[in-house]
Amino acid sequence: VKVLHKTLDKILESGAGRKLDLFVMAIGIDECEMLIKEYGYVVGDKIHLYLSKTIDNATRIEHPLFKDSDGRFLLLLNRVEAVEAQEIANRIKARIRASKLMYMDYVINLSVSLSVVSHNVGDSVESLYVRATELLADAMQKSNNNMIIDLGV
Repeated sequence: VKVLHKTLDKILESGAGRKLDLFVMAIGIDECEMLIKEYGYVVGDKIHLYLSKTIDNATRIEHPLFKDSDGRFLLLLNRVEAVEAQEIANRIKARIRASKLMYMDYVINLSVSLSVVSHNVGDSVESLYVRATELLADAMQKSNNNMIIDLGV
């Protein structure tokens, strides 16, 4: 998360005092603990690796992906409009939902929930991170394969 904070701090510093076309997307694996209990920690690692590749393939190279200590993925969408941020979120969800992860003789169907928050004037690295992760927790509590978008308007 330190690299995320450094990267985000640099972006926020360059746009101090104005609203930026910046979104932070938090992505969480639905029922991750259940999957790990059922298939083991090796599968948990494979799921995280598989998801990071899938998310990377669904986004542009200038949108860096990070993983925090709680196993959530955080994606920075810099210099994008709200419509594009929503399209990226929908693309990620659809690709993961349509995919099947093979492990030994098991086929593991994955789903993710996610949140997307936009930058507001006066936001700090911490406020963006907290808003994104709290909205993700809300999304995951409501149902699987859920998405909450906060455009901050």
